[in-house]
Amino acid sequence: MRTILEKNRKTNLEPLTGCFLFRHAHGPHVGSFYINIPKNASQAIRDALHCQLNWRDYSEVESYSPPVFINGAGVLETFDKEPEGIETKSQDIKKICALRNPIYRTISVYQHILKLTDEGAKDIYPTHITENTAFYKKRQEIKEEYNDEVCIEAFNLFLEFISNGNFYHRVASPQIKFLKDKNLSQKDIDLFLIVENLQADLEKLWELMRMPFPLTLKHRNATHSEDMETLTKYVETNSEVRKKILGIYSEDADLYEQITKTKIKI
Repeated sequence: MRTILEKNRKTNLEPLTGCFLFRHAHGPHVGSFYINIPKNASQAIRDALHCQLNWRDYSEVESYSPPVFINGAGVLETFDKEPEGIETKSQDIKKICALRNPIYRTISVYQHILKLTDEGAKDIYPTHITENTAFYKKRQEIKEEYNDEVCIEAFNLFLEFISNGNFYHRVASPQIKFLKDKNLSQKDIDLFLIVENLQADLEKLWELMRMPFPLTLKHRNATHSEDMETLTKYVETNSEVRKKILGIYSEDADLYEQITKTKIKI
């Protein structure tokens, strides 16, 4: 019987412990790790970094002793000593991660889950949404004719659904869980990219790591634009719903404020 890890690898769906590899210009075959967190502009960042298409489980790379290199086929290799002609040191292997304001990420998470893609692992998150789940049924009431009030009501039902800490869906998991499940903490990450400041942060990354290709950031957003507009206005004008979201994702809020040194508005 295939494990969940093997099933996910076949579908190219990285688990909570997944990460991606990308190259930079300190050496011709040197790579760094991008810790992927869904709904944090992850696809746009992976495209910009020219990440490998297939994820690797972090357990496969966390125990490697640098120097670590990516060969021409995109495969990790380790060496007892540096190959001749490559001067890269172990500290060149970096871990990069993106953070997003949990209030806005929650809206994106909600819209993603409305697609009814079952990306949870049933042995970890036992509750999965269906067409009969309350918030999904409510949102379907305005499938043909949009209504702001029903949109907001459906979103509030979603918040109730996850308010007990049951993050039944991989995408809904708190951002910090994608670090904890790799036994990583804030101090282990070499650089945090902030989604709300992504263009500027990527430009800093390009300068820092001397990327061998130009920065191209493509925004991919297939979410319902009406929902996004309605719910963004709703959370920005309602302190109670902001408190509720920050209560659900309290660790994410703490981490975001520590990294950005900015207090999230309540």
